[in-house]
Amino acid sequence: MGIDWTGEQSRAITERNADILVAAAAGSGKTAVLVERIIRLICDDQNPIDIDRLLVLTFTKAAASQMREKIGKTIAAKIKDNPENEHLRRQMTLLNRAQITTIDSFCLRVVKENYMHINIDPAFRTADEKECDLIKSQILEDLFEEKYAAEDNEDFLGLVESFGEDTGDVNLKSLILKIYSFVQSNPFPDQWLEMSAENFNIDPKTRIEDTSWGAFIKNDTLFILHQLKEKTENAIDISMGFDGPANYEPALSSDLSSINLLIKWLEQDMAKFSTVLMEIEFEKLGRKGKGDSEILVQMVKDLREQVKKGIDDIQNKYFFDTATNMVENVAKLYSISKALTQIVKRFSEEFKQTKREKLLVDYNDMEHYALDILLENGSTIENYVPSAVALNMQKRFFEVLTDEYQDSNLVQEMLLCAISGCGKSQRNRFMVGDVKQSIYRFRQAEPGIFMEKYDTYKDSGDEVRIDLYDNFRSRENILEAINFLFCQLMSPSLGDLIYDNKTALHSGAKFPPFCQEEKQKAVEIDIINLKADEENFESDDEEDMAAAEVEMAFVAKRITELMDSGFKVLGEDGQYRNVCYRDIVVLLRATKNWGNAASKALEKTGIPVFAQTESKYFANTEIAVIISILKVVDNIRQDIPLMAALKSPIYKITDDELVRIKFFGCKCEFYDNVLSYVEKDDETAKKLKKFIADIDRWKEMSAFTPVNRLLWTVYNETGYFDYIGIKTGGKIKQANLRLLTEKAEMLEKSNFKGLFNFIRYIENLEQTSSDTSEATVLGENEDLVRIMTIHKSKGLEFPVVFVCGTGKQFNQNDLNKSVLMHQRLGIGMEYIDYEKRVKFNTISRTVIRENIKIENLSEEMRVLYVALTRAKEKLIITGGVKDIDKKAIKWGANFRNKDTLLSVYDLQKSLTYIDWIGAAIVRHKDGEIILDKAGITSMDNGSGLFNNKSAWNVNIINRNEVIKWINGDFKQIENENEDSEEQKIEIDGNKLEEYLKFTYQNENLTKLPANVSVSEIKRNHIVPIEGVMESYPMKSDYRRPKQFMEEKTLNAAQKGTAIHNFMEHMDLTKAYTLEEISEEIEVLRKKNLISSDEAEAINKEKILRFVNSELGERLRSADRIYKEEAFAMELTPYEVYAKAEYKDAVEGILIHGIIDCFFIEGENAILYDYKTDYVADGTGQELLQKYKIQLEIYKSAIERITRKKVTEIYIYSFYLDKLIAVSN
Repeated sequence: MGIDWTGEQSRAITERNADILVAAAAGSGKTAVLVERIIRLICDDQNPIDIDRLLVLTFTKAAASQMREKIGKTIAAKIKDNPENEHLRRQMTLLNRAQITTIDSFCLRVVKENYMHINIDPAFRTADEKECDLIKSQILEDLFEEKYAAEDNEDFLGLVESFGEDTGDVNLKSLILKIYSFVQSNPFPDQWLEMSAENFNIDPKTRIEDTSWGAFIKNDTLFILHQLKEKTENAIDISMGFDGPANYEPALSSDLSSINLLIKWLEQDMAKFSTVLMEIEFEKLGRKGKGDSEILVQMVKDLREQVKKGIDDIQNKYFFDTATNMVENVAKLYSISKALTQIVKRFSEEFKQTKREKLLVDYNDMEHYALDILLENGSTIENYVPSAVALNMQKRFFEVLTDEYQDSNLVQEMLLCAISGCGKSQRNRFMVGDVKQSIYRFRQAEPGIFMEKYDTYKDSGDEVRIDLYDNFRSRENILEAINFLFCQLMSPSLGDLIYDNKTALHSGAKFPPFCQEEKQKAVEIDIINLKADEENFESDDEEDMAAAEVEMAFVAKRITELMDSGFKVLGEDGQYRNVCYRDIVVLLRATKNWGNAASKALEKTGIPVFAQTESKYFANTEIAVIISILKVVDNIRQDIPLMAALKSPIYKITDDELVRIKFFGCKCEFYDNVLSYVEKDDETAKKLKKFIADIDRWKEMSAFTPVNRLLWTVYNETGYFDYIGIKTGGKIKQANLRLLTEKAEMLEKSNFKGLFNFIRYIENLEQTSSDTSEATVLGENEDLVRIMTIHKSKGLEFPVVFVCGTGKQFNQNDLNKSVLMHQRLGIGMEYIDYEKRVKFNTISRTVIRENIKIENLSEEMRVLYVALTRAKEKLIITGGVKDIDKKAIKWGANFRNKDTLLSVYDLQKSLTYIDWIGAAIVRHKDGEIILDKAGITSMDNGSGLFNNKSAWNVNIINRNEVIKWINGDFKQIENENEDSEEQKIEIDGNKLEEYLKFTYQNENLTKLPANVSVSEIKRNHIVPIEGVMESYPMKSDYRRPKQFMEEKTLNAAQKGTAIHNFMEHMDLTKAYTLEEISEEIEVLRKKNLISSDEAEAINKEKILRFVNSELGERLRSADRIYKEEAFAMELTPYEVYAKAEYKDAVEGILIHGIIDCFFIEGENAILYDYKTDYVADGTGQELLQKYKIQLEIYKSAIERITRKKVTEIYIYSFYLDKLIAVSN
């Protein structure tokens, strides 16, 4: 039986020869409509279209796969009914190559098919995000090194002074990366950067209203003033009404006159307005009359306070200085903005070039390369010209269909315009979406793209808008409740559109009749009063956590009650059944604190639960154990990983045993103590011998085995994978271990192979807080409660939905950054006077900040809409407030408002979902419990909302009630589910006092770094050689920036780097001829291991002389060769800094470095280092003096790592073609 399509759905399926925008509300069946339209197009009786002439774009691979599957099933069903239809059979064949895909995959295909137009190697691969992060980090390091060394670097140093910090350049580097990432969502990043800088290129004498920020300041200030005028008039009406404080009227009338004067001057002259604003004063309110209503008195006072605060806000936001000074300050930012945008451009160029050399393409590249292919050079957003490739695609595709269109960004829109013609050549776009569900601004989605068409497309013509407003998901009472809220909350100023009859949800679902209590049907709001005078919190996070624990305990209680009450939901068979855990979802705005609190609360109540929280993947015990073992395999002389590995369930060394080992040898490094202890004959020594044997074996394997295979070897040989599988949560723990091997395999496919790079990769993830979510092993039919973010719930539906944490404040941290970015307005920044070490706000930053704030609030409005529309049968909203009495008064102030839409100004001041919901619900008869708290008599105020047909069950729960339950029933359940064992800790009071009085004697050592590089030690010991080293720049040991390698003529240092790169990759066991050296260089160049310019710069004759040298012959017969060996070891402060004050210090400093090469001959190790330095005297003595300390450290490291004696040390000078022995 076919689907009974609604009239609007039928229009969306059959409308032709137009660009069509389908505004599809939540649950309106948009995917079914999209699939049916495709089927009708390919099965059209008059003009059937081959399916490969349709371009169908979705935003996830899963959505594309599901759509392809649904289309395939529909075609197969039609073939079954009509087996002789050749056209249908052809469509089934073409389906596999039909372009039903994501925008990223489409762009990738465009690039692969047209790579020759943008001059990239077709052998490129898709880069991993973390691999790109490592490349970015290296490029920034090289770029900053170059900038510091340059002579004309005043602008760069100005950036460092303005945006750096005393301890380094982390903040400035982070800012560059943030701007780079932001601008990738613009079709023309360089144009945006240039526009952003040129905004500051103004005459300091320009009137403020004539700047690019002036119009917004004027309009927003006018909006605020009119809102304040309305509040003042409202206060006057209350004062002059029955029981009102009439004596307040004179002062209020004076306020009104002042506001009217401000409006007048703002419209005429902003500079004069600024002066008048600074001079405004408020008269004192008159005495309250004896018969005045206390409630009305308080209302008037509250309104006046809001007005006074509004005036202060205008001054603090926009007119914090004279108009002249504010314009002068932004004009001063031109040079710094120019320098900032230029270094971002330079970074972008270097990053792009490095990816080209490494044959990498990231997701941003896919879109921008596709754009380069599809647009002619010189195109802009306002005036773009499709390329020949794009024109061919316009002919190829009969229709371009886009799902989730509300989440498009500017780059994607430009791509679609290029391949569809965008009305210039044809009308063939079909766009489906719902701007009310646009919740991806953090990915630079632009809902304005959707709204521009929504506001201009008509019911008919070339540009058609079709509204799908019937919801086939939720019960009518849920839809009525959602409509009741959003008709008051959503507007073009907050949410981006009017919530009217066309955008409201209409009931389309048919639920069989069932006798359920009215209270059960109603949408539930549970407001938890968190007021607790006796508790003081040291941080917002601590307070947030406490609120989360209380609220989630209440949610656990409600879930338990639902399960026990016999609440019914409609099953897939059309029959009612008792609710199951899997029917229930807990939705949170973010899972930090709240996700863990929810999991714990539900688990303690015996509720099975699954939560994808923001817990740290690498902090999981099973992962931490394996990472520790890998670190020890890489370098056993690391105390913390070594002890962690020994304590693990694999080797089972106890704390007592660790103490005995530590004090057995009494040596500085723990590993030396381990080596001493293994000579004993006890159980501990046996464990240690096995440990050392395992590590030695894996160390040898790591030299030639990919890390992912090494991991499986560790898992299998130790039995750890099986052991962890039988523990509680074993499935997830094993999945986490598998995920670690997948990460290793991914990295092995990149340019960062090997154990050392894998550990560096893991450490980078941990240091940048870009951790990984746990592996997921959840089946959709498992009977447990899901906890997820609202974003993850988008597109899903659940019978019972808890929307929780609505009292948590919106995250506005990004608004406090010193530099802000906006697609339309460019960059806004503070004015920083780094000579005086002070900074000031500017109108550029304020205007962008206010725009971002409004856009963020609009997004929060849409996020709330998405959350509430997930529910099919039961919706429960929970939220905590600090003081319900104060909140009730604040929300109750809206009760008198006769307009359907609440004050946008007041809504913009609210920073929680519960404040929005509370302000709306007090206007409904079911919100009487809140009005009672505010002392307001519940009655119909004429707004039409009081008797709205939606049904609400509003409850106020005191925190103490929840705590009582936690300590009572909750505790009982917890005790039933857990075996709790109380542990007592004995504390020796005398020892405690002794510890507290302890003073560390070597205070000067606390200021030293915890770790340094070998090159820094070398600098501390170096004695300058006259004529050779008059200066020694701090960063000279780092590699030169990559762009220098692109120059046609390389300098001596760059040629030296080229030789080092070649020596790193050449096979030292092979006796090369000159011709074979040339061939090897070409192989490395083709693999992008060296650049073309490096290949040309390598002196082949010098390489041949090295190959034929005594050292070259010894290398070919060596037992084993180590190249680019990374190490870390401990030295004393005196060994590092050579200062007398540190001579007696025994505390260790971790040093790290990379050894060029050493090789093994029997039981001996031979160390040598390549040097390409210029040598003046021909003997090489300069090199010995310059590098002796460094080589001595390398010698010590090799002996500790290999446990073999270094018997010979050499420097091979490529400049002299000579092997120089270092006295040992």
